[in-house]
Amino acid sequence: MTQLATTSAAGTTIRINAGGGAFSVGGVPWSQCFGVNACSGWASNGYLKTPVAPAPFIANVVAPASQAMYLNQWTAVEALFTFNITVTNGPYMVRLHFAELEKTAAYQRIFDVRLEGATVLAHFDLFALAGTQNSAIVREFPVEITDSTVTLDFVRHRADPTLSGIEIIPLEVLPTSTPTPTPLPGGGTSLFQWRSAAKAPIKRFEALGAALNGKLYVIGGFINDAAQTSNVVEAYDLASNTWQRLADMPEAISHAPVIVDGSTIYVLGGYVGDNPGPSSSRVWKFNTLTNSWSAGPDLPGGRGGAGAALLGRNLHYFGGATRSAGLFDEIDRANHYVLNLDTGIWTSAADLPNPRNHMVAVSLNGKIYALGGQYTYLEESTSQGQVDVYDPTANTWSRAANLPTPKSHMPASTLVVDGRIMMIGGAIDGGSNGWASDDVLLYDPATNVWLQLPPIPAYRKTPVAGLIDGKLVVATGGGYGPTDTTWIGTLPGTWELAPALPAAIGEVAGGIINNQLYLVGEGSAQTLSYTLSDLTSPGPGGLAQRPFKGNHHTAEVVGGKLYLFGGLGNDADSGLATGGKVQIYDPLANTWTLGADMPFLAGSSSSALIGGQVYVAGGIVGFSTTNRLARYNPADNTWTELAPMPQGRNHAAATTDGSQLYIFGGRGLGSGDGNTVANGFDTLQIYNPATNTWRSSLDIGSTLAPLPQARGGMGRAVYHNGEMYVLGGETQSGAGATPQNVYRRVDIYNPTTNTWRFGTAMPTARHGIFPLLIGGRIYVGGGGIQAGGSSSAVMEVYNPGPAPLPDPTTPTPTAATPTAATPTAATPTTATPTAATPTAVT
Repeated sequence: MTQLATTSAAGTTIRINAGGGAFSVGGVPWSQCFGVNACSGWASNGYLKTPVAPAPFIANVVAPASQAMYLNQWTAVEALFTFNITVTNGPYMVRLHFAELEKTAAYQRIFDVRLEGATVLAHFDLFALAGTQNSAIVREFPVEITDSTVTLDFVRHRADPTLSGIEIIPLEVLPTSTPTPTPLPGGGTSLFQWRSAAKAPIKRFEALGAALNGKLYVIGGFINDAAQTSNVVEAYDLASNTWQRLADMPEAISHAPVIVDGSTIYVLGGYVGDNPGPSSSRVWKFNTLTNSWSAGPDLPGGRGGAGAALLGRNLHYFGGATRSAGLFDEIDRANHYVLNLDTGIWTSAADLPNPRNHMVAVSLNGKIYALGGQYTYLEESTSQGQVDVYDPTANTWSRAANLPTPKSHMPASTLVVDGRIMMIGGAIDGGSNGWASDDVLLYDPATNVWLQLPPIPAYRKTPVAGLIDGKLVVATGGGYGPTDTTWIGTLPGTWELAPALPAAIGEVAGGIINNQLYLVGEGSAQTLSYTLSDLTSPGPGGLAQRPFKGNHHTAEVVGGKLYLFGGLGNDADSGLATGGKVQIYDPLANTWTLGADMPFLAGSSSSALIGGQVYVAGGIVGFSTTNRLARYNPADNTWTELAPMPQGRNHAAATTDGSQLYIFGGRGLGSGDGNTVANGFDTLQIYNPATNTWRSSLDIGSTLAPLPQARGGMGRAVYHNGEMYVLGGETQSGAGATPQNVYRRVDIYNPTTNTWRFGTAMPTARHGIFPLLIGGRIYVGGGGIQAGGSSSAVMEVYNPGPAPLPDPTTPTPTAATPTAATPTAATPTTATPTAATPTAVT
């Protein structure tokens, strides 16, 4: 739990026993809230949940909370409940208390929590998080209140949300002599959110559809609970926010995949007429330019719920089921047919390995992905998580990472976004006809990992979705009946508030291995893990602890292992210094081992992985900054010392473009030589491993563009789409910081043009962070929310989007040939390790 410095200048602390009477622990008072009319006007709806009997023991209760508080809970039946708490404007930490007292497994109670309208806990599953019943769970969120009210919404997904307690704690307001922050460069932050658009004229589900030419086309599908099928075609125009009726399809169809070829939409097979209609072999072509339909070459066999994808000029069609008119007698098929669009001839290819229907197919990077599905008509119990990948060159199938949750009913809401596969909504096992899902998932083929994105506003089976002008458009779908909703969301340039870490940490280091994000830091001895496919964590204590539990490590992932380099402070157990230590975590074995010590026993160094070797530069040795640079070879556990930095730096941010080491800002001699808060520097230093030389923005005649705002504490920089992102940081009195002397700014450097631009500001200003990139998304977990020693459990995700196109009116920089700084040591020297093989920690 974060330790907060507070003062009444920002308001008074409010503690609410949600569902119980007033009490106090150690002189700390809690206010009653056991009814809408007995809650000081804070609760606008909901009620006291009947306590569980006999009363269980609640584990992990920390004062000033109490056992009794977690046994009393606030809830609402099949609805959201809201707390509106009046406060003085200013910065606060909102701390929420929960415990699962009834549910016996994960996925039985799921809800969202919104703070000031922004989702701070998405798909919150108390049992999954704690791994058991009767365990206290605390989540906290910093927030700046400007409307005199803290507004909390608890939104039901599955089973009613519950709440045990609320704490609203003012954060420290710094003295009035602190400089007033200037407006943040690049404007304020932007949180991802779905917004409603014009409703579709016809409610429907199991519809077909695709996006092209700035419009989302919605075709056929069921139009009522009786599953009567329509042949109506409508298009949503994003630019005008209007729907248009187009030429009807020649027959009423559902469960047909579609593919787009230029301006033509192909509708392939499906089930004809009202449910249960027979499977069809017909192919229909819709010309979006002429608003007309024509017949295409019939399929070799009738199918419904199949997958289809276009690869070059070949249309692939596979899986699906055959069905007789008026019967639910589906038989799943494995056949794989290929239509050459130029010749109109069908041929056969390798069968689908796992025959199924209600699946989806996507073409990406020269291959075809077959995702999810179900068996026969058993929607409620046979959802498939399997992902198969077809290689047309070898005519073979292979496996990719399974879906995080087996799923079907998403053929028209799965699309390619920025080289990745996005899946919106769908159906999962449960109930009598399957449960609709609000999940949004993203598959990154480069890492073979699934990531979870913010959910759509409500559950939807078979919505129709597309990407139009960089915006996601989601329309219609089954929310346990046909719907007419249209939602629009823009990911690029926005932040997401993800579920919090299981523990607050500062001075963070970590890495991503498969779908797990691993973090360590000051304030916790634990190795924290965070599952990116469902944004959950097993909680602290489940993984082996690092042997030297200091702070200010830097980290890299090599060969599926997490390497920590250096550190400040002493290990709490052994009392030994962490400076210069190399600690290696193997997630498969859940063990830590030690590598050869660094040549200089530093912490708060900067690092990057280049060509399979780790370059570590600068940092603090003792009480001063070093400028030394060394290269670590994980293969033989040896160090080689290289040319020193032109300017020694600690608390800097480093990254690589794959060939050179870039180090931005940081502190050092003259401004934060030791581990003290200072304004720091704006220097940009670049090391070339090929020549063992440095360039610096402080070199005489240098044209390197320095960091726009001098500072330290950014943790590391992130290289993405040819640009380098420098996030957050801290200062003593630098311009543009928060009253807590922490930065929200995101500065983006283009090494090709040697120019800077502003990114979208972080929702929560932090320093001592360690931003990590996967799937085109930057994850920022933990970090200090006040300059100096502080920590948080905040997890936020940045969607940087594609790099902007060059401005043709801007002249290309005419930088003179940079002058290389003369290396102090021209010849690299190899440090002999104490032990050639990493040593196991006993």
